[in-house]
Amino acid sequence: MRERRVIRLWASVAACGALALPLATAPPASARGIAAPAGAGLRAVQGLPALPAGAVETGRLTAATRVSMRVVLAPRDPVALARFVAAVSSPSSARFRHFLPRGQFAARFGPTPVAIGTVVGLLRHDGLTVTSISPSHLVLAVSGTASSFGTALHAPLVSWRLRTGAVGYRIARAARLPAAVAPLVAGVVGVSSFLRERSFAVRPTRASIGRAIGVRATPTARAGRTRRTRSARPTASTRRGRTGSTAPAAPSRSRSSRRTRRRTSSRTTRATASSR
Repeated sequence: MRERRVIRLWASVAACGALALPLATAPPASARGIAAPAGAGLRAVQGLPALPAGAVETGRLTAATRVSMRVVLAPRDPVALARFVAAVSSPSSARFRHFLPRGQFAARFGPTPVAIGTVVGLLRHDGLTVTSISPSHLVLAVSGTASSFGTALHAPLVSWRLRTGAVGYRIARAARLPAAVAPLVAGVVGVSSFLRERSFAVRPTRASIGRAIGVRATPTARAGRTRRTRSARPTASTRRGRTGSTAPAAPSRSRSSRRTRRRTSSRTTRATASSR
């Protein structure tokens, strides 16, 4: 389930739970010297998120403001990953629901250690801290100041005020990275504080689990889950069976029988009075 959420995150970022690992403090050789002058050999890694209607710019975000983002890395073979997802998701496939065991996704589809080291080295070179990497090795948790993120993404963070009075930030233009690193990054999550992640995970139900293992719920079982039948009141015979008493049960008196007796009694009284 976690791997599928990471795949959806990678796919959504490309279209527009964490395990800490020891990270080198010095940038690798492939990352040194690529922080070239602004505009020289840069490539956009994603589009610019839209702003809510009526938002008003209020200036750049304070340089010392602490910000957290997530850098989504590209898998080592996006085509093979797409084929694998299609195979395990298609009922007609022989590999339907044959998901990878826990811990094998990174070794098969995650970015290579060299790619991870290159991106991490560049981020640390620009003053950012990579705090953790996901088990899939596709997501880097990054923190730092607004100024450092502006340097790393080659675009400042700008403050905005909405019509409702809420205040947030968004990157001024599309995030860009050096051409040697951009192909290794699918996108950056957190360049706009006005965007909220939404989970599309579906909680398993008894019916879905039964379909997955080939067991169908019977009508009786379904009725038992949705409707509770009221137990009948114990009768005189059942009371005698429980208590062991042989005393006769008192006759039941319903409303209709009581009304009939009252009417008969009143008629008898009137007939006796008339005869007198």
